Amino acid sequence: MDALYYLERINKEKTLALQRFLDLALIDNWQSDLYEILKEKYEKGKLKGICKNAYDDMCLNGIENYCTKRMDITFALEVIKMKNKGGGYLVPLNKNTFKSLQFLINDRNKKSHFSYNENQEEYYYQILLNISDIQQFIKNVHHNETRISESKRLEYTQKYGQQFKQLHDEVITELLDFLNCKKIDESIEKIKSSKEPQKVFSAAMVYFSRQLPWEKGKELPGERFHIKASDAGIVEAHSFAALIDCDYHRFDKAIERMERIYIANNVLHFHECQQIINIINLYKKSAGKEPTERMKKMISIITKQGYMVYENDKGNYILNYN
Repeated sequence: MDALYYLERINKEKTLALQRFLDLALIDNWQSDLYEILKEKYEKGKLKGICKNAYDDMCLNGIENYCTKRMDITFALEVIKMKNKGGGYLVPLNKNTFKSLQFLINDRNKKSHFSYNENQEEYYYQILLNISDIQQFIKNVHHNETRISESKRLEYTQKYGQQFKQLHDEVITELLDFLNCKKIDESIEKIKSSKEPQKVFSAAMVYFSRQLPWEKGKELPGERFHIKASDAGIVEAHSFAALIDCDYHRFDKAIERMERIYIANNVLHFHECQQIINIINLYKKSAGKEPTERMKKMISIITKQGYMVYENDKGNYILNYN
């Protein structure tokens, strides 16, 4: 997933967590107090933006019908700072909880300055910082907001604590995957610019082949390296990348990679010809179809190099020396 996906997801889940907290922490009759606060600002001509939107909502739909689900995170944070006519906060907070909320406000302000031009790696670190801040807020709710019953605090902590722990683990996995891809891209650039590309390629191949995937189900780093290197035009990667394509039934793509070997070297060695024949046989067995035009072209190239290709009684192609 793109880092911006997680940035938007955190913002959404953080809003839901804060809305639920307000449901637990707002004083009784808070809608009436909020309406009076907004009304006073409106009459003084000081009501703007999200506060005016909330005031209009209450006027149109009824004060008693206004709820925390209608608040976005920016307005929710404004409500937390509001006092009623008696001088009390609509959301009485422990100072540590309020301090942790300030970090959420800062995170929100940082998010508004993010752009697609920023480094993806920096995005991931900012996202992890966002998650850390909301986790600290959840802990403060559990330890400090004793106005809320213990059972409700436990329920809140368990639900959102687990939710953001799972999100944290997902982002860590994506960050490690991103760093792995970044290293692969850097290695490919080194190979392309090296005076000894085969030596650099071999070292990179050994390195990535020893790496394990960061998550079950993810492709192996060694596989990803060969596919990306082949796509970048590195001839040494084509053969193994073609084998990987076969594992995913991308047979025509595999033949295309083998064709690139011929285009680069103007010759195919016997083991490369045998690999092409094996790919074609796998294709026929898997798809139940005759060879594609590209496959027929490669058979023709093989025979022009002096090898003999024929079909046995089982319909499989056999490669032999003439």
